[in-house]
Amino acid sequence: MVDAFFVLAAEAAHRSETPFYILGVLFGVYAVIIGLLGMRTPSFAESRGAGSALIATSVVFALACGTLIIYVLN
Repeated sequence: MVDAFFVLAAEAAHRSETPFYILGVLFGVYAVIIGLLGMRTPSFAESRGAGSALIATSVVFALACGTLIIYVLN
């Protein structure tokens, strides 16, 4: 009986990895799109604001992925 309780408690404490996978796929798709646009368009992100926005978006994606994986593993 006690063993069943511990098994149920362990399953309840398990955190879903699905949000990490979804965000990881979105980050990958974003990176591919940015890479393709950067290679095909010579004037891609020429302005300082556009470049800063791309960098900020990439940093937010990376931090969110890192935060989610730490959350899931702890």
